[in-house]
Amino acid sequence: MELMKKKLKISIKNDAPVTIAFAVISIILFYVDILLCHGRMATALLSTPTNSSGPNPFVASDIFSYLKIFFYVFGAEDISLLLCNLIFLLLLGATLEDYYGSPLILICYIITTVFSGVLNALLCYGSVQGCSCLIMMTIFLSAFMSVSKNKAPVSSFFVLVIYIVREFMQKNANGIVGMFIVLIAGLCGALVAFILAPLVSANAKKNNRGLLNKAEKVREEKKPLFKKEKESTTIIRKKDDDYDDGPSDDDTTVVGTLQF
Repeated sequence: MELMKKKLKISIKNDAPVTIAFAVISIILFYVDILLCHGRMATALLSTPTNSSGPNPFVASDIFSYLKIFFYVFGAEDISLLLCNLIFLLLLGATLEDYYGSPLILICYIITTVFSGVLNALLCYGSVQGCSCLIMMTIFLSAFMSVSKNKAPVSSFFVLVIYIVREFMQKNANGIVGMFIVLIAGLCGALVAFILAPLVSANAKKNNRGLLNKAEKVREEKKPLFKKEKESTTIIRKKDDDYDDGPSDDDTTVVGTLQF
């Protein structure tokens, strides 16, 4: 019974706090908009601003115009589209957070969101909802992660093609321009993570974080113990040698008697 209890022990690990928090916030805002705001939040907050000729133009004096640039990624037209986007993001984001670290992925999410929102506000006539730019960033970044390991990521290429086809089938509100904005924003965020990753890993090594650094620390702690053992053995051997080579009182007496 004790062995069964030990085997059944399962530890819950939050392996992707940023991505999971994003998914939870998106679902909460979606249902708050449907049940309490009756769809008004989508227009007021959860969609990108448009250019001056669009129906939802960016206004420099309106605080909601700035908030839309950050919050449109939490929006979605319907629950099926929201869940599909979150599945993509959770599958890719968890791996990337484990590899690059949650703080760096959070920075890349923010950069990608703002970059795409600003481009939509400058160039596009229609408002956009959803995290397509973040999914594109994770696809590019997973491909870069495989390339850094000297591998050709065929699966990432297929995921990229399938997702682009899916976006075309859903008919982006801004057409080809909107698709290029999603691609450019995703590529920009992925490049930021790929460039900053060596700095983050160097900082982690400096602060003694990570499994490899712990292993190195344990190895360094064991080295002095081995040296002390060697020193102690050599001391003992020297004493033995001195004892064997050094003449005792009895030996000198016998030698003197033989010479006499």
